Amino acid sequence: MKFDELLKESAPSNAGYIETAELRRLYYGRMDIYVAFSNSDKLDYSGFDGATLVRPYAIQLHSIDNIIGKKVGTSMFYGHVARVKTHQGTIIKDIRNYSSEDYKTDLEVLGAMPYIDNQELQDVISVVNHDPRMHYAFEKIWNVMKMMSLPRGKHGDKYWRRLIKDLDYAGFYDSTGIGIMGKLNRPVNLVFREEDLTVYDIVPIQKHIHDTRKVIIDLVNIKNRLARVRRNNVAKVRTDDNRDTTLNKIVRY
Repeated sequence: MKFDELLKESAPSNAGYIETAELRRLYYGRMDIYVAFSNSDKLDYSGFDGATLVRPYAIQLHSIDNIIGKKVGTSMFYGHVARVKTHQGTIIKDIRNYSSEDYKTDLEVLGAMPYIDNQELQDVISVVNHDPRMHYAFEKIWNVMKMMSLPRGKHGDKYWRRLIKDLDYAGFYDSTGIGIMGKLNRPVNLVFREEDLTVYDIVPIQKHIHDTRKVIIDLVNIKNRLARVRRNNVAKVRTDDNRDTTLNKIVRY
């Protein structure tokens, strides 16, 4: 068996072990630095896991501290290093602080939206409010919007995001990982507006597996070269002289 075939065979057991050396060297200790995972030079906004709707159309972000501390994992190849600056709307910095009063107010706003069928909304609210498993107010509004979005099929994640944006929210942060916004209890943040995100870097993050798609690798390197000035305003170490060398060491061409 060829070495590449052996590598592919072993990949599922090794995938998810994040190589944090480059992230630590450049960004650990910097304030408000987040990382979004993807398998290409582009960010992944989809709210579907296969055919299942699991979240709104949004970017999933993880704080640099949580990644260095091994509180999150992924089988994806790249980490997009970014900061968030809201231009419109409110970010809930800790979803545990979302109150029953917030829930009541948001239901009133949803009920006044002209594109929402009021009877459908009331039926959903009744189901959610009578579910004894929901202990947090945020969990209730999350599931109200999810249930309203499920009948929209392949457009469900974007419909869900529309509800959130019309409630004037720009992001939800689950910094303690209580698990409402994901099936695993891991710290995760969701940001809904593309214009609120500034990406500084794309770092290969897998320790045991490597991207062998030459086209994707080239696109990642091009974006990183274009972002050098922006990145060097944030990174602890200047990357002009060693960025390509660093990438070549981590990614197999």
